[in-house]
Amino acid sequence: MSTIKSISESNAPINQEIRRLEAIFDKQKSACKEQRIPGLSLRKDRLARLRNVIQSHQEEIVTAISEDFGGRSRMETRMLEIAIVTDSIRHASKQLKGWMKSQKRHVDMTYWPHSAYVRYEPKGVVGIISPWNYPLAMALNPLVDALAAGNRAIIKPSELSPATSDLIAKMISQTFDESEVAVITGGADIAAHFTSMKWDHLFFTGSTNIGRKVAEAAASNLVPTTLELGGKS
Repeated sequence: MSTIKSISESNAPINQEIRRLEAIFDKQKSACKEQRIPGLSLRKDRLARLRNVIQSHQEEIVTAISEDFGGRSRMETRMLEIAIVTDSIRHASKQLKGWMKSQKRHVDMTYWPHSAYVRYEPKGVVGIISPWNYPLAMALNPLVDALAAGNRAIIKPSELSPATSDLIAKMISQTFDESEVAVITGGADIAAHFTSMKWDHLFFTGSTNIGRKVAEAAASNLVPTTLELGGKS
């Protein structure tokens, strides 16, 4: 009996985080129904808020990543983490109006006077699973894409870079309501549950072996995925 109780108690933090994840997911789903297609100004505002919080926490980012790596070049972090994300935000903000425009398509004479066009709409709630090696850029670059496209997102950063993951969670909670963007931390149990959920799209960056498992879990719910896969080289 005491062994069962001990196991239950050890799983309590995991279960609590899973319940929190599901509650945020439901909140974002409801928000998508209320506001299906965010306008240009709101998308730009979300991108600007993300850029501002990154810029205002640069020193903390450099320190957290160096702590996770046991020492890493400040220049590398500034160039390959911070600058890459802020450049992506700048590019998306500049191009966003054009990306949101409908595009006309040819209509055969048989169907005249009808018209046809492609209209780009948000998918909804997006899950993002990021790796340890570039813990800021690989978590926030997919977020830039998701926000530019008008989606809401939940990020699961790597447990192997805990200082950076905790900082990302802090930055996001300071900047966004949970109905817009949220961060869930934790280990493999949380990640496994994360991949089993009915996302509207799922981003994963990591190893090929784990990518296969992510794709398999997502496929059981017909969740479309973007997989950026690598490995030791």
